[in-house]
Amino acid sequence: MKNQRTDKDWQKLLDEGKISEEGQKNADGKAYRLLYQALNTDPEIDIPADFAHRISTQIVPASTTSGSRVWIVAAVTLGLSLILCGALLFFLYPAFFRTLSEYSGVLGFAGLVLLAVQAADYWLIQRRQNVQFNLPSI
Repeated sequence: MKNQRTDKDWQKLLDEGKISEEGQKNADGKAYRLLYQALNTDPEIDIPADFAHRISTQIVPASTTSGSRVWIVAAVTLGLSLILCGALLFFLYPAFFRTLSEYSGVLGFAGLVLLAVQAADYWLIQRRQNVQFNLPSI
């Protein structure tokens, strides 16, 4: 089996300036040498320090009204599904529904905790995605 060089091997040889004649003729060696030279040269274009900030201010945030509608439709659909499933369980498996109703306090508390986590995620995290940071330019 032919001794294949890894990326780290090529990088080490180029850093030390010990690229051999075999490496000069090898396609991988040529590619790494060209890449190494390209990375060591300064770009021809000088990008201003505030370039990223100017581009980011041109981005238009997505409308939040359609997102709110989606959540409302999802909540209504989930509520109707729970009512339908509860009615089916009540008529098809009354013993299961009685057992489930014994733990209604725990299930209600778990539901409230899930709603609180979702509300915290929406109000504390998702609504603050458009916060702009005024970083000093370098």
